[in-house]
Amino acid sequence: MVSLYTKCSMRKYVILFIISCSIFLIHFLKAKHGIYGDGNGYYSLAHTLFFQRGLNFVPIYYSLSHFQGVSYEFSRVFWNTSKTVTGVFNNPWLIGTSLFWLPSFFVISILNFVFNLKLSMFSPFYEVGCGVTGILLVLSGLFLLESYLRHYFDKRVSSYTILSIFFSSQLFYYTSFEPALSHQVSFFLVCLFLFLSVKKRSNSIIAFAIGLMVGLLSIVRLGDVILLLPWMLLRFREWLSAKKYSYFILSLLAFCLSVIPQLLLQWGMYGNAFQNPYLQGKKGTLHLFTLSSIANHLFLFKGGFLVWSPLFLVGILGLMKMKRNRLILIILGIFTLLISSWEAQVPTGFGNRFFISAIPLIASGIAHFFKKYKKKAFLFSAACFIWNIFLLTRFYF
Repeated sequence: MVSLYTKCSMRKYVILFIISCSIFLIHFLKAKHGIYGDGNGYYSLAHTLFFQRGLNFVPIYYSLSHFQGVSYEFSRVFWNTSKTVTGVFNNPWLIGTSLFWLPSFFVISILNFVFNLKLSMFSPFYEVGCGVTGILLVLSGLFLLESYLRHYFDKRVSSYTILSIFFSSQLFYYTSFEPALSHQVSFFLVCLFLFLSVKKRSNSIIAFAIGLMVGLLSIVRLGDVILLLPWMLLRFREWLSAKKYSYFILSLLAFCLSVIPQLLLQWGMYGNAFQNPYLQGKKGTLHLFTLSSIANHLFLFKGGFLVWSPLFLVGILGLMKMKRNRLILIILGIFTLLISSWEAQVPTGFGNRFFISAIPLIASGIAHFFKKYKKKAFLFSAACFIWNIFLLTRFYF
């Protein structure tokens, strides 16, 4: 029999889904498109894989380059599209996000066929499908994250933590206003990994799933692998020490299988399966981080992670008070240095979206804050919510 808490918990996510979808659709109707920035690159790839069954980007590039907006025509293709050595028009994005969006193309196409909707391949409904997929991924991630937190905190604290993360941080924007990016996929994968991390250690299915999650994350957002790699290496050490070699092999096999789509894309795009646009410097290059670059990403008023979402500053302080989370603090530190080395300035958008995938790791610190301070935690969370609304208003007006 389903418990009352489970029913209430599911109802909560249904409400969050309705809120997010409503905002996304209203925003979509106003802007006449629902995918922005880098999302256009992933959309181009998903669209081409689905409709062209290959890498013929000519149709979608032409459509996006002559996009009719609200007031004028403009191009949504902003990257170098010159032909590569294989004669394919360049698309320097990783394939992972596009793979997660492909099911929405199948669903919309089936509905189009069954109900004879007569949608063209460039119908905006396909963009809507990608946005709704992003919303589902974030909310599914939050559900898994809540399950993970309940291993260490009570039901009420875990639920309050999830609601605060959703409403009182930048995650609200990237779930409701701009859900079609790679960050939503990455967020889901990190949440799923944490959920699996507290499951039975001696389980071949879990071993395979862990390798799969790390592999998929590497073809969604390569740098975000830093968030999971230490845990995977620790698990490898445990398996090898316990002579459970089959788990090690299964996990490694899953990782290799999950990166095959990216290798095939690179082979078709560049004639070399190991020519990765990120590793080759075509999507940015690494430079030694500086105090200035670190401060920019964390504290710059124009998008600094901890300035735009101060809830996570409290979360980090909470992690510092919990001895079992020292590894998480080390991972977050290394991840911050990586981001600061990759890009000195905060990316455009609502706050610092580079840290979205790190939010699940900070959740335990926020839960500790709610557990220990209760009323003060509620007041601070409410203040963060008001701050979030203020920033949203300022961002748009």
